[in-house]
Parts: sequence; C-alpha cells; structure tokens
Amino acid sequence: MPKVDNEDAASLQRRHEMIIAACTRIRTFTEAIASVTPSIAAQLEERRAKLDRYWTDYDSVQTNLELIDESEEAHRAPFEDFHYALCAQIRELLYPATAQRVAASLSRWSSSVVGRESFGHIRLPKLELPKFSGKYDEWCPFFDSFNSLIHENASLSPVQRLQYLRASLTGDAFKVISSLEISDTNYQVAWDLLKERHDNKRAIVQSHIQAILDLPTMAKENVAELRQITDGATRHIHALQALKRPTAQWDDLLVYILSNKLDALTSREWQLSLVGPALPTLKQFTDFVAHRCITLETSSRSKNVNTRSQSQSSAKQQSCVASIKIKCSFCKGEHLIYHCEKLIALPIPQRIAEIKKRKICINCLRWIIHQINALLAIAKFARPSITRCFTLLLPRRSSPTSPNQVIVDQ
Repeated sequence: MPKVDNEDAASLQRRHEMIIAACTRIRTFTEAIASVTPSIAAQLEERRAKLDRYWTDYDSVQTNLELIDESEEAHRAPFEDFHYALCAQIRELLYPATAQRVAASLSRWSSSVVGRESFGHIRLPKLELPKFSGKYDEWCPFFDSFNSLIHENASLSPVQRLQYLRASLTGDAFKVISSLEISDTNYQVAWDLLKERHDNKRAIVQSHIQAILDLPTMAKENVAELRQITDGATRHIHALQALKRPTAQWDDLLVYILSNKLDALTSREWQLSLVGPALPTLKQFTDFVAHRCITLETSSRSKNVNTRSQSQSSAKQQSCVASIKIKCSFCKGEHLIYHCEKLIALPIPQRIAEIKKRKICINCLRWIIHQINALLAIAKFARPSITRCFTLLLPRRSSPTSPNQVIVDQ
C-alpha cells in the first residue's frame, strides 16, 4: 500500500473520482445492452476484468483517504454495494438470470452518493476548457484543471487531447506548440514542451510576489480599488501556499507592503485602529479593509439618497417659481409694481389713488390676500424691503449732501 505521505488529499481525491467515473462508464455500457451477442459477451468479459482492477485501485485510494480523514469511511460501503451489484449484473448478462435485485441495488447506490458524484441523466452546464496565455501565475491552475479533465481522461485519444490543448492555449503559450502537426505522437511532445517551458517553480513564485508588489496604489478613497488590493493579495498568497511557500511567516512584510498602498485617509484610519506596540497580522489588516469597504459603501448609498432628494426638492422649487409669471398690476408688464416706471412717473397722490383702486397694500405694494402661495414664492426671491416699497408713495426731497438719498418727511 502506498504511504499517505507520498500523496496529498487533493491527488487522492482526483484518483478516487477517476475510478468512480471509469466504473460508471462500465455501468452505462452494461445498462445499454439489449441483447448479448458474441461480440458483446467478449466486451463484457474485458470490462469485468477491468472492474476487478478498479476495485483494487479504489480500495488502496479509499484506505489512504480514510487515514487522512475518518469521515471518508462513510463512502466505502456505498461503492462496495455498487461494485458487487455491477459485477453481478455483468455475470447475469453473460449467464442469463433475473436482474431485478441488481437494478434495485444500483438505484440505491446512485441515490446515496449523489452528493459526491453525479450519476443519472442530469443535464450539466457546458464544460469550459481552462485557458493559459503563458503567464507564470496562470500555470498552476491551468495545469491542475487540464491534467484532471483532459490529460488523465482515459476515454480520449491522444489526437483529441492535442486538439483540446491547442484550444486551451493563447498568446505565447500557443506559439510553443503551434508548429506541431496534429497527431497521436505529437500530443505528448506538446505537453512536455509546455511543462518544460512553464513548470518553473522559481519563476512562478517570483511572478506571484511581483504581482503583489504591482497591486495599485490608491490616490483617494475608492471601494473598488480597496477590494482589489486585498482580493489580489489573497489570491496570490493562496497560490504561494499551494507552492509550499511559508507565507504564514510573512505577515509583517505583507502588511507593510499592502498598507503602503492605501490612500492617506484610509491609512490614517488603519493607524488609528491599531492599539499598543504589537505588530498587526495580515488577517487583522484584511478584516480592517473589509469593514472599511462596508462603511464606505453604506456612506455612499446614504449620500446618493440625500443628493437625489435635495435635487428633486430644488427642481420642484425652481419649477414652481418658474411657472409663476410676474405681472405688474398697473401696466400689465412683466415686472413687479414697485419697479413700474409708468407708476413711478405719476405724482404721489395719483400713485396712491392707483394703488388703492387696485386694492393693493400701500405698505408693501402687494395684494391684500398676502397668503397666496404664488406671491409668497415671489416675495421670497424678489421682494425688496417694506421701507423701499412704502417710500414709493411718499414725496421726496433732495439732500444737499446726497442727491440720491430718499428722505421721508416728518
């Protein structure tokens, strides 16, 4: 039995899934058989032999998973039931007998593992191939995905794998294999060329570190840029952890680098949040940024609501004032009566008579119904002082010191 130290949980899990997928394909082939011809019988014999080998592999992988996590033991019994039922179904096809209890066993197993594997005829979303442009920080995610989906897929021929590989590559990565013809032998050549060019741990690590250093520096408070700093740093740190780098010991360095990318106001708030001489951790910094983003988003929404409310109120007020047409009650011109040149040109007694004739207040030169909303709006924006209005109806005399001054007779 292989040692657990030689295989991590992720690798064991992938092998586990591949074995179950292979067994499922045998089951699909078996259930599609309408009648057993000599050719079908020969294929069933081969598949039964392969099913036995899959059981040996499954037992080894499952044992290692159980050594890592005891909860994995719960998955063993359902697969055993599935395996024995499928073996019995093949045997009964080769040596005809009733298969009703076999079908029932398979149905029970399919239902019990629906959370782990997908059996049946559920229509899954279209699988998108991973993409790789040649950047070192993209290599590890691409390699893991393509290796699991395509490279280790036993149902695909080398030519098919090469076609999938070409469809997954762009930019500089595609140039590496673009000169190779599509053939069975060239797939492994292309795959090896890519690994030789890009599977460079030193370059990959340096690429992720440089990406952290190149994160944008904020000029002012901005939620999107603030999230970009922590999200980008977290993504690259996780990639470095997958490469077995001791990132747990880098908090001091990472906090210093990332905090220097904050704008002045956010940096000040960060410093105010620190208490005592203890060095802040990376988690402390990311928690601060997360809380800061929520605060800024909430504040921004409140500000937008207030701005819209004020804008709507101002628009209504302006609309109300604009809709009121100013009209002189003496000459019908578009001005207020105390600006009426025709009224001002009249002698004082005649002015008073005209004002009284129109039932206008001789104090403020407004209609006696002072409470009319329209005139209140006009008065707010355009009415001069009562003193000036009143003096319009009083005789004037020139002052020797100030000819423009209006004097009220005592």
